Amino acid sequence: MPEYFDTHCHLYYDRYQNDISDVIDSARSNGVTGMLVPGVDEDTSFQASELAARFNGVYAAVGLQPNESPKYPDSYIEKLAELIIEPGVIAIGETGLDYYRTKVSRETQYKHLRQQFELAEKLGYPIILHSRGAEKELMDFLVEREPDMPIIFHCYTGTLETAVRAAEKGYFISFAGPVTFRKEEYLREMARKLPLEQILIETDGPFMSPEPLRGRRNEPAYVRYIADVIADIRKEPAETVTSQLIENSNRALLLGKHRRTDLVYSLNERIYMNITGQCSNRCSFCIKNRQDGIGGYYLQHRCEPDSIRLKNTLDILKPEWGSELVFCGYGEPTMRHSLLGELAQKAGRKGFKTRLNTNGLCLSRISAEKAGAFLRHFDIVSISLNASNEHEYNRTCRPESSEAWKFLHKFVLLAGKTARVRLTAVRNSEIDIEQVKKYAEEMGFSLRVRG
Repeated sequence: MPEYFDTHCHLYYDRYQNDISDVIDSARSNGVTGMLVPGVDEDTSFQASELAARFNGVYAAVGLQPNESPKYPDSYIEKLAELIIEPGVIAIGETGLDYYRTKVSRETQYKHLRQQFELAEKLGYPIILHSRGAEKELMDFLVEREPDMPIIFHCYTGTLETAVRAAEKGYFISFAGPVTFRKEEYLREMARKLPLEQILIETDGPFMSPEPLRGRRNEPAYVRYIADVIADIRKEPAETVTSQLIENSNRALLLGKHRRTDLVYSLNERIYMNITGQCSNRCSFCIKNRQDGIGGYYLQHRCEPDSIRLKNTLDILKPEWGSELVFCGYGEPTMRHSLLGELAQKAGRKGFKTRLNTNGLCLSRISAEKAGAFLRHFDIVSISLNASNEHEYNRTCRPESSEAWKFLHKFVLLAGKTARVRLTAVRNSEIDIEQVKKYAEEMGFSLRVRG
């Protein structure tokens, strides 16, 4: 069965009532492997994030659509920012410009567009644009800003000239039900002429059901009709077109092999910053040997995250969003000790209670003076002990340094001078936890067992 991705469907509770599960099951049975639910205001952005957390294959975008902006004060942007760290939230939108309806001033629309655009730029999130009667103006806005994140014109109904201009910039043009309507020949011509690599498909459900289902409530299962029409008008094999459309969706939304790493995530009312993929150990029990993330977040790194993006992310976070800010990584955070110190200091100034999760081996690479420089910015330092003796440690944690056990003990004592130290061990690491607990107590610390 061909696979499809519905890049825009409004699966809100008030529109699909009590049968959302049935709608999603129907979509899956029709080959729809992914669905993006965009927010148009605070309430629907929250619903979208909730659905993404609840259903596999459902993703969320959070945004304020231009026609909804009069309902909210400018503080709405903080509400959207808080939702961004929820699992499954992968984009900003829908935002944009609408000159077809005139109930919102152009000045107000531009203000809210800029606010959401800046949020997407800071985090590197794709942005989903509503454009009605303002496609050229929106394109001019984009050209001026030269964004480096994916741009999606959803349910595009503008001119071919602007669509070609957008595609040449690498932006994506998304077609919904109207491209299947017999009277919309200009949209068919557009779908024929645009590079297939820049085309997306969507239902925009529950609106605008495609032919031959007009008059019914639209839903993600019907996105295949749009793919079939595009293949037909382009005179290309359906398999070729659907395969490329899936790849386009992954590029546009930073999924699949293009998956964007979550640099910040929220678990158990704590906020975590994932600042590196490097590590000086190769622990046999390490979670990243088994899975790409936790709690619905993707945490693997293909390359080291940009320091500016990490700082921008920290700018957005607020202390009231979690009980503490934990610096970690899908690796060892002290591998980037200078950046770690900058971020922790900045977090402390913002009012965060800070915690460092570390393997405690940084003294094998840097001086005690440099380690002390970043340690003073932490309230709690959580150190992975994971053994009761050197032989056991080397066997299970497989450190790069032959003197790792010695460096670990030195770091524990150093950290204890400025922060509250907590030693940890992983339950499933093939070690005698009771012996590790006893050893930790002999050192003067309690042991927290994880896993």
